[in-house]
Amino acid sequence: MDDAVRSPFKDLTAHIFPPPEVAIIGAGIAGLVAGAIFERAKIPYVILEKRAGDKHLEGADIAMYPSSMKILHDIGIPDSFWPENSKAVTTLHLCKSAGGTDSPALPRAASAVSPGVSRSTPNVAGSSSTPTLPTVTSLEPSAPTNGHSPSSPTSSIVSGIKPLAGSQTIVPPAPMKTINLANVVGDNQALHFTNRRKLTLALQKLVPRSNMLFGITVVQLREQTNHVEVIYTHQNTFGYMSIPVVLGCDGIRSVCRQLVQQARGGEARPPRYAGEICYRGSFQLRPEPGADPERVAMLEQIAALLKGQADLRPGSLSLYYGKERRSSWGYLNETGDMAYWWAREPFGGARAEFSALQKKQPDKPEWPFPLRTLYRLTEAPDFYLQPIVDRESDKDATEWYSNRCVLVGDAAHPMTPELFQGANLAVEDAALLATMLSTAAVSTPSHVIFAEYSAKRIKHVTRIQKMSYSITTTGQSSSGALLRDTALKLIPARLIEAKLRKTTSSGVLESLQLPGSPGSVRSARRAPSAMSSSMLMMPSTSTAAADAMSARSGGSSVFGDTRSEIGSVEDATGGARGMLTPPHAGGDLLSASHPNLAALADGVLHGAMQNGGGAHPE
Repeated sequence: MDDAVRSPFKDLTAHIFPPPEVAIIGAGIAGLVAGAIFERAKIPYVILEKRAGDKHLEGADIAMYPSSMKILHDIGIPDSFWPENSKAVTTLHLCKSAGGTDSPALPRAASAVSPGVSRSTPNVAGSSSTPTLPTVTSLEPSAPTNGHSPSSPTSSIVSGIKPLAGSQTIVPPAPMKTINLANVVGDNQALHFTNRRKLTLALQKLVPRSNMLFGITVVQLREQTNHVEVIYTHQNTFGYMSIPVVLGCDGIRSVCRQLVQQARGGEARPPRYAGEICYRGSFQLRPEPGADPERVAMLEQIAALLKGQADLRPGSLSLYYGKERRSSWGYLNETGDMAYWWAREPFGGARAEFSALQKKQPDKPEWPFPLRTLYRLTEAPDFYLQPIVDRESDKDATEWYSNRCVLVGDAAHPMTPELFQGANLAVEDAALLATMLSTAAVSTPSHVIFAEYSAKRIKHVTRIQKMSYSITTTGQSSSGALLRDTALKLIPARLIEAKLRKTTSSGVLESLQLPGSPGSVRSARRAPSAMSSSMLMMPSTSTAAADAMSARSGGSSVFGDTRSEIGSVEDATGGARGMLTPPHAGGDLLSASHPNLAALADGVLHGAMQNGGGAHPE
């Protein structure tokens, strides 16, 4: 056969033995946490990710609550990861932008203004010649320090930076409200803001590379009695895999959600746009050797600004609210050599306009200081623009699962980022579900486990979804901003803290014990190689007993048969015939083409073009 039409890879999963019992769609944080737990429990699995290479590592800063921090620690993220890659936050300051009605989140100036610096027109870094830049040279003595001395463990990284000449003193504005997170997450606890890319890379180290397949666009799922047919494309290749259980960790445009809703006789509700877009970025504060002098000047300026903010309010995060822009910036780690920023604005333009904004440009001249400078300092790989979207919360836990497919993270409950809960809830979901699947009795039908998992989570996450969306929409109009500002001034901090505390304690995770440990023997629940066409059997279970269990559960035990085959798109569409190679010789797997492969092709490929295909990280 001509090599031009032969599959570029004969077999996707032959290297995974025993054959995968679980397919995890999506290699984002939720998918990797689930994979790491299955690795500990010795449950064979495969992770399918749409994007190739490191393109799935997008995103800037995310928040981890103590519950998810414990899970990440237990699955193997070392304690040494956090100081270099995260910032612990114990206090949250809600601040009003300069001038009240201005959109810039510009810290207000002290009384002394240097020559050439206008109070009404802030100096902006990045003009054609190196400008006179504002730097932090003193701190506002009357500003609250929450009982801390005005010093910071991060100050050493910038202590040697010389202030630029002709500067004005910049200090953060006094907050409208200060939230003590100890009253939210618990005493001696903190929120950790970390770099998504770095955390994803750390999680990948817990999952063997051989169990992750990239560039796999899942275009359709079809549920049968004992397995799910996973139909996917890779470049010019059409592939098919039969897998007992599917975890949908594929984000807000989840193809797994389509299967779940179709199994209920309905259709997946589309994502709900909240009317805003969010720019995010991060960068190293230390200039590279030989860096452009203008970049060095901007880095010095931002480093001094962040040092002043950190010295004044150690262990804090400040959110700046304007009429049409909300923003934040600060250190992204305890060592103080990495910065983050984000800015949210209303957007009602066309898709083409949004796509243009997603491409990192050298400058953002319409933005004020310091956002313009932060934007300029961010390199394209570390820049991220996303629409703020969620989905109307599900009314019933059954909307999260079918007999053999279950939703996790954003695929189940996408939410706006007001409460910093998206990634945190994804970690909690993945840990709970993977643990339940790994430790349940072998005779337990998969849908029973899914139902228990969904029932334990839906009330908690729905509360957060609704609260987050309400906060998002309240501040989008001028009257909403006024209402927000007035409420923040009048409502006691303790009342806000009590309301936020309800979003952090679901109760079901407090006693969660993760299965196994790295290198431990295979879970007693799984036999290494006893695979039948309908279920995986324990070595001590007779065929008759297995048949009886299968009959009681309607032929739907947790793990059934696993099959995989692959062929070219030309083969699937009736063109030149491609080679279909059974991946696991000697197993009870398909040795010929899928009987409905040609019939499926047109609809599947059309569906891929309509829904963008396959897995998107949460």
